[in-house]
Amino acid sequence: VLYNQGKTGGEETSHFETENPYYYLSIPGAIVMTEQICQGLAELYPDQGKIITENGEAARAKLENLRAECLEITGGCAGKKVAILNEAAIYPALDYGLQAVYQFDRESTTTVYGESMEKLAEEIRNSGAQAVLMEDSAPTELTEALEEAGFPVVKLNLMTAYAQDAGAEGYYEAQRSNARAIAEALGGEESN
Repeated sequence: VLYNQGKTGGEETSHFETENPYYYLSIPGAIVMTEQICQGLAELYPDQGKIITENGEAARAKLENLRAECLEITGGCAGKKVAILNEAAIYPALDYGLQAVYQFDRESTTTVYGESMEKLAEEIRNSGAQAVLMEDSAPTELTEALEEAGFPVVKLNLMTAYAQDAGAEGYYEAQRSNARAIAEALGGEESN
């Protein structure tokens, strides 16, 4: 289910308050998307239904294996508290059983300065977050300020600059990389 699903935007509505379009960052979400794509293709091309179904089943099996692998990597992280500094980061947090105890809405690649940064660090500290999840393209000055404030920063590959020629393997590796980054910051199996 899309995070914030059912909330529709209007001219005056922030995209932070409407459906979150990063569902593909959730491996279970990618499974649902794959099933829906296969269903749609089978309706459009009924004469290709058998091959579409077979390919869909193969994709589902690969995604289920990827999910099991990433859950193993992040073993020991479930229940840990995180701050979300990019709306897309909610999906990996939910997938791995992390508690999103704080969320700061900011556009990707934007930073926070001065008193606003001090207030942000205080709010994260007060939330009890053990790490901060954000995009890998976050400004260096923001990640450094958070690290200097004592927070492990998990830079997630949001696949927004994803190269089509990377194919499914590129998606799988990005998911593994995200799981390893979470485990490293929060003491999961991969960090041991």
